[in-house]
Amino acid sequence: AVDDVLVVTGKVSSVDLENGTAEWREGVVAVYGPTRITADRLFVDRVRGEGRATGNVRVVDPDGTLDARNVTFRWRPENRGGTAEGIDVVIGQARVR
Repeated sequence: AVDDVLVVTGKVSSVDLENGTAEWREGVVAVYGPTRITADRLFVDRVRGEGRATGNVRVVDPDGTLDARNVTFRWRPENRGGTAEGIDVVIGQARVR
């Protein structure tokens, strides 16, 4: 599925075209520009411009790599950002747990 520059692959478990939401499971890979997210499950709300990755989440970005239990993210320019739970972050040679 493509939403501007967000591309998601995996087994689609639900899509609600009216509300602009979709959920993927099993081998989920989401790519947004140079950022790649893998997870057991991904829920995306295209209307609100946000999503939540859960289970064995890995975010690989030019700035570093983040492993977490769960990651919530927003991709719209006016509120871009996110939060993570149960993290392990590697930036260059530094590791934060």
